[in-house]
Amino acid sequence: MKKGCFISVIIFLTILLMVIFYTVRFHGNEILEAGKDKLVELAISKIHSDINNLESNNYVDSLKIVVDNYFENLDSLDIKKELEKIEEFSDDIEVIFLDSKIDSAEFDFITNILVKYEQRKEN
Repeated sequence: MKKGCFISVIIFLTILLMVIFYTVRFHGNEILEAGKDKLVELAISKIHSDINNLESNNYVDSLKIVVDNYFENLDSLDIKKELEKIEEFSDDIEVIFLDSKIDSAEFDFITNILVKYEQRKEN
């Protein structure tokens, strides 16, 4: 590689990195806000698909309603907090979905988790 070509590549990469750094630093929230709806929609649809894969019973229907109500209340948070809440919730209920069944104890566990999240939100 010639010296001139090498120097041009170094200068171009430096400028590109600075543009990326500037954009993320000063306009990162705007970028997140633009993609917020898509990110939240994907996360919620994943949780809904996991709920739909459970064996049908009264608790599954109640769980759908409780989870929908929880997600409707998340809209008041900023994007970072909202995504953290969704990730935390999906981590907590992941184990419950492994056996594809939900009983009263697991339903109570999930509703208690959601109540705990709501209390933290109010504080």
